[in-house]
Amino acid sequence: MEMTGKIIVRCDKSQLEKIIELIAENCDVDDSSYKKGVLQVFISGSYALEEDINDALSALANTTPETILGWLEGDEDPSVTLLSSAKDQGVSVNKLDAGLFEFLEDCEIDDEELTEQHQLALTLGPAKFFTQHFNTWFAPYKSCLAPKPFKTTLKDIIENAEC
Repeated sequence: MEMTGKIIVRCDKSQLEKIIELIAENCDVDDSSYKKGVLQVFISGSYALEEDINDALSALANTTPETILGWLEGDEDPSVTLLSSAKDQGVSVNKLDAGLFEFLEDCEIDDEELTEQHQLALTLGPAKFFTQHFNTWFAPYKSCLAPKPFKTTLKDIIENAEC
């Protein structure tokens, strides 16, 4: 399975080369873009890219006080893995997968056995549940990065989950 993604970090122009080199040590770098103090590095790879992007985010967390975001999607069912990292906080991973709602419909687990996230998903429904997770992930960059490129994939995930 082919995977693509991006790593997003707020930085100065003087840090660009160092940051891209750190990412390239862990991931195949396809391209990069720097606008308004935000670097986006576009990456690709196989199923192992999720582990590679984790390593890259961990390495980057030691170079900047800013929160670093990772966005990872595969070429199959609409799903995305949202990653974030900040100094001394480790890497947070949140997978937005339409299959979650199919699982919750089909599983025969008592409500008491569902995780807190499963209960929240059932309460909110796909649109609110996935949008809430996206907004939390995107919050550190809301003022300097347009959400539109991300929202297309998010919309596909929601629509797939609502079917």
